[in-house]
Amino acid sequence: MEKIFYHYYDFLRLGGICVIDDTSWLPYSKNEYRDNSYNECTNRGVFQRILEIYNQNKGSFSLEFLFEGSGLAIIKKKENFLNKSKKIHSREYGFKNLIRKFLSIFPKKIIIK
Repeated sequence: MEKIFYHYYDFLRLGGICVIDDTSWLPYSKNEYRDNSYNECTNRGVFQRILEIYNQNKGSFSLEFLFEGSGLAIIKKKENFLNKSKKIHSREYGFKNLIRKFLSIFPKKIIIK
């Protein structure tokens, strides 16, 4: 997906739009109306890749997501130059966050006077 996007971005005129389909994994999640693990993983990967590209090119294009159906990403070109994407490092599985989640499992003690 990334190679295709970088290749076709050069052909867009300034102000032109590129639409990428199947960016939402929500309808494919477990117990949803399109329950399908393969499509869920694929669409989640496409969504993440688009965010990684956008994170390095915030001034080069605008990005809009629509989550109806299988989802759309609408990209509007602002500049001709694109930087290479970099992985976004999440703190979701960081030490502090894991401790916070672990401590939230235990109920808080109620002190009654």
